[in-house]
Amino acid sequence: MALNTSADVIVACFAGPFGQWIQQHPGWQRGQRRFTGWSLIGLGVFVALGDNRRD
Repeated sequence: MALNTSADVIVACFAGPFGQWIQQHPGWQRGQRRFTGWSLIGLGVFVALGDNRRD
C-alpha cells in the first residue's frame, strides 16, 4: 500500500509542471495528438483485419 501511495504522490508532483510545459510547447501537443490518432487507427486496422478464429 505504501508503494502505491508513494507512486501516486510522485505522479501528482510531476503532473503540474509537466502540464504547464506541454501548454507552453504547442508543437509537442500537435505531435502527441497525431501519434495518438495514428496509434488508434493502427490498432483499429489491426483488429479489423486480424484473424478472428479461436482455437
